[in-house]
Amino acid sequence: MTTTTETHILSVHDQAVDTIQAMAVQLESARNRWESHRPDAVTTMATTLATQLARLFATGFGRDTKVFKDGDLSLVVHTEAGFVFGMVFFRLDRPDPPKEGDIRLGTPAPVEGRYCMASLMEHTSYCLKPIRSGEPTCTGHDPVIVVLPTLGDWSFHS
Repeated sequence: MTTTTETHILSVHDQAVDTIQAMAVQLESARNRWESHRPDAVTTMATTLATQLARLFATGFGRDTKVFKDGDLSLVVHTEAGFVFGMVFFRLDRPDPPKEGDIRLGTPAPVEGRYCMASLMEHTSYCLKPIRSGEPTCTGHDPVIVVLPTLGDWSFHS
């Protein structure tokens, strides 16, 4: 009996390695901040990240795959067969970017946004809404602007 062993060559460029690490940080930061408020969104982030990273090991388009950075949380992949696809991060909310003086809560993530946080009843529940165009939009007692990791998901695009 003859056994053939084939090898899949997966070349991940240095910046792409950093991007994959940033993806893990983004997910962990989002999980730490949002899991109690938006568990479905956090589960979607984790599932889509795992699904899209698994695509890097698919051999249907050849056994020589090259992975490059394509944004803070996105990758572009070139296959031996000439197929090119992207693993792209899409934000669930599109809040304004953080500004100096905003209050930072939790672990910094590669992609963060400005959110309005206000106590609704004696500091036992909170309103958290993304800030767009610079104005707090949540109602409640003493709204403050906080910096939080942005939720989203990773999608396959060719």
